Amino acid sequence: MPTLIILFFYRLKLMRRFLVFIAFACCMGHAAKASDYKYLVLQKTDGTTVSLRATGLTFTFADGYLVASDNTVVELKSLQKMFFSNDEPTAIEALVADPSVSGDVEIYTTAGALVGRYGSVERARQALSQGVYLMKNGEKTIKIAVK
Repeated sequence: MPTLIILFFYRLKLMRRFLVFIAFACCMGHAAKASDYKYLVLQKTDGTTVSLRATGLTFTFADGYLVASDNTVVELKSLQKMFFSNDEPTAIEALVADPSVSGDVEIYTTAGALVGRYGSVERARQALSQGVYLMKNGEKTIKIAVK
């Protein structure tokens, strides 16, 4: 009889180990990894977001800025949060003062009609009504949203 009780508890112990192993294996199979996502999204304190392709992405920190391997630069004090996403970016940026944009900017409608030329991003932001525009600064043209 004692041998039967010992055998019962031994089998129960093996069964528990087996169940714990199965539960652990199931959880590991469903764990999310950064490599499962297409984009790293940086959300700034002003509500704008910057989406970076996650594949091969590296970044460094220098003089209060985050510098990504694709040369995207974000000021750290304006960074609210970062998260991974599979959502496609809209490619529309909010019109904010950007340290990489200096000098005159030209604003166009999405149909390509010139709205005006402004001495700075801030002047353009103050003059434009709510909507989506194209902003040209030198050789760089980006789609912007004025809210």
